[in-house]
Amino acid sequence: MLEKLSGFIVSRLSNDNVVDVKDLDCYKYGIILLLSKVFITAIIALISLITHTFFESMLFVISFTFLRRYSGGYHCESADSCAAVSVIIYIMFLILYKLNVPVILSVLLIIAAISFPIILFVSPLGSDNKPLTISEKIKYSKSARMIAALFALLTFVFLFSGYSAGLYITGYTLSADGLLLLLGLFKERRKGDA
Repeated sequence: MLEKLSGFIVSRLSNDNVVDVKDLDCYKYGIILLLSKVFITAIIALISLITHTFFESMLFVISFTFLRRYSGGYHCESADSCAAVSVIIYIMFLILYKLNVPVILSVLLIIAAISFPIILFVSPLGSDNKPLTISEKIKYSKSARMIAALFALLTFVFLFSGYSAGLYITGYTLSADGLLLLLGLFKERRKGDA
């Protein structure tokens, strides 16, 4: 869907002589990224307004996006699948947060505790869609570790202060990021075996 829309926009820009034909692929890629971000943000904002969780949702999205930017991990093959996976990750956060069941929160915190060392030792993980240079790996590794440590510390603060919304935000951020790193490792190893 997003690729088709991007193709349509780029072809219109080309027909109107706004962009050079030799740059079409570059423009198409940029427009796909822009449309994907706008689509994901609009869906999440709409759902959060309907469920009256705008503040918590935005904190989760910002936290998750901030950590994921530096940790890397699994990346989808297309913008459409990336948008779908992003929305699914958000909806899972929302379901867990809205249920607010102590057993679920305990399991989430255990998964976050397991995910924390995964983030520390695996980050950053590039992919075919987003390869990393040596200098990026060094810089992103430090950043991912600092951000993950901050979220782990905040998780303890929220745990002892009884702020369950914060626990869900930081716990799920660490858990989802750790899972995506493991999926990225699995995908990388599977590709290497082929």
